Amino acid sequence: MWAKLQDYFVYFIRNNYLCDRNNSLFMQYLKKYPFSWALVVLIFVVCLMPVPQKEMPSVPNFDKLVHTAMYAVLCTVIFWERIRQSKRRPLRMSHCFVGAFVLPILMSGIIELLQAYATENRSGDWWDMAANSLGVILAWFSFILLKRHIVKK
Repeated sequence: MWAKLQDYFVYFIRNNYLCDRNNSLFMQYLKKYPFSWALVVLIFVVCLMPVPQKEMPSVPNFDKLVHTAMYAVLCTVIFWERIRQSKRRPLRMSHCFVGAFVLPILMSGIIELLQAYATENRSGDWWDMAANSLGVILAWFSFILLKRHIVKK
């Protein structure tokens, strides 16, 4: 398995998918989804920066509400940017599922692992990941329900 991954990596490097500024896969996605990428970077920065020493609001589970809202907004922006492009190419639900459902949940898990093992002042909380996943699920169901009204065929 590792040899196959290494072969893919060498293939990508040799074909300049990661290095060529204009034609790289990353740059294509960066141009297509600029607001989504900005939110991803913002979420990483906010989730990995030191915790302020101030008192948090006394609303029970306020941080879980923030996590849910943060990921619901991220997925909504991903959907919005993808719908904007549906004029040029058809909207495929499999791409939306991977880009706006699977990847944000995977990102949430990576952030929680980074908080647990790579930072000294943060701790990973699997309930945060559950709240993040709830935000993704809410955005996904909203998209499914509103898709026929938003996407013009």
